[in-house]
Amino acid sequence: MLVPTMTPEEIYREIYSDVNWLQEQILRLFPGVEREIKRSKQFPLLTARIINSPKTKIEYNLAFFAYQKSDWDKHHFIIYTTYTHEGGRTLVYIDNKKFAIRIYTPHFMQRYKEREADYINKHSHMAKHGIEHFFILRNWEVVEMTRIKTIIQETRETDPELAETLEYRMTKSKFEQDSNYERYSVACMHGMCLCERSKDKNIDLSIYNTFVATEQLIEEQFVDFVYAYGEVVLTSICRKYSRQRGMIAKEWNTELNNIPDGKSQYECMAEKIKELCTRYPIPAYF
Repeated sequence: MLVPTMTPEEIYREIYSDVNWLQEQILRLFPGVEREIKRSKQFPLLTARIINSPKTKIEYNLAFFAYQKSDWDKHHFIIYTTYTHEGGRTLVYIDNKKFAIRIYTPHFMQRYKEREADYINKHSHMAKHGIEHFFILRNWEVVEMTRIKTIIQETRETDPELAETLEYRMTKSKFEQDSNYERYSVACMHGMCLCERSKDKNIDLSIYNTFVATEQLIEEQFVDFVYAYGEVVLTSICRKYSRQRGMIAKEWNTELNNIPDGKSQYECMAEKIKELCTRYPIPAYF
């Protein structure tokens, strides 16, 4: 089982010991999920399962989703678990394709609740199932950005206050003195995550420390953020509107290859992302 005294590496290895059992359970559940999708008259469809490992006693949450009936044989699914920590609940996401672990700390989830409060309240019918469940259904897909140390270096002259704040955050981090971790940041659907990755080459492990909402990003951060964010948004739109995938990709590339005078590429990308999200709305819980 997972307990607060475990190191991130111990959490990784505990879950890894379940990997073969998890794969067997997922395959066992597929036929029932596919029948449910075929019978459903409402889409997008989200269906959940809970399974308990006989070996580790970990309770895993599996969420299967389909955008339309034709997705019955190519539906998507995610796996996650949670455990109680002295500061709150810790969310652990398991990437089944390459077996990678993301640990979202209680501090991260608290910052998400604070900084996305309006969005969460707007979709309270989903949030009632738990903030961890609500967050991961929307933000399981991430794209890496520039490392925090690089951002600090680049903003020393343009925004010394930001550089000082980030340096202070790094100094206060519990992993700061541990050479086994390196810092980086990722874009997700709701904003930016500040993360740390274990340098242990034998495992794929990340710790997500805090969350910054899109509207809170300053220009220096947004320039780097928008490229990764664009990839997250485009992937989500193309998954939902699979028939228009080719047209959307062509439109995106044409726009970025014809930047008007007086505009930067990131300004054009930001405008195009906003326009595409208006024209092709993405379900709040996928």
